[in-house]
Amino acid sequence: SIDQNYSGSLTSGAGGTTNITGNNTHSGATTASQPRIAVLGCAPAAKASLRDAAGRRARLRVTVERHPDAANIERLSLVLPRGVKLIRKKVEHTAGASLRAVGARRLDVSSLGRNGAARVVVKLKRGAVRLTGRTRDVVRKGRTRTLTLKVVSVDTGGGRFTTRTTAKAGRR
Repeated sequence: SIDQNYSGSLTSGAGGTTNITGNNTHSGATTASQPRIAVLGCAPAAKASLRDAAGRRARLRVTVERHPDAANIERLSLVLPRGVKLIRKKVEHTAGASLRAVGARRLDVSSLGRNGAARVVVKLKRGAVRLTGRTRDVVRKGRTRTLTLKVVSVDTGGGRFTTRTTAKAGRR
C-alpha cells in the first residue's frame, strides 16, 4: 500500500512523505521505505508584516522563501493593494539588493547576486509605505484591514511565479 501525506510551512516548504509497505515474505513481515519525492514547479512562499499602518511612519516587511526543490530567486516584484502607496523618496537600497519603486504601488527587487538567493527579506523602513483614502480612515478609527499583496518572482531557471500574501493593517 502507498500512503501520501503532504504538509508544508514557510520554513520547511511543501515536503511530502510516502510510506511504501508491502508483504515481502510468507511470514507477513513488512518493509517500510520513506523516499523523498521531489516536487517541481512550486512557487516560493511569502509572508508579510505591516506595522504602525495608521500613522505616517508605517513599516512593511515581506519575506519570500524558495521551495526546497526550486531554483534560487533571481528577482521579484512586489505589488501593493489599493489603499497602500509607496513613498518613493523613502525607498532605500538595502545590502545585497537593489530596490526600485515603479509607480505608486509596485516595487522591483533585483541584483540578488549571480546565483540568486534562497530567501529574500524586503524591509521598507519607517514612512516608505502609507495607507490612503478609505483604508487609512478605517484603520485610524481602530478597525483592522487585511491587505493582500502580490509577489511575482523569477528564479534563476527562468520560471515565473505569482504568490499572494496578506498583512493586517492596524493602528499598531
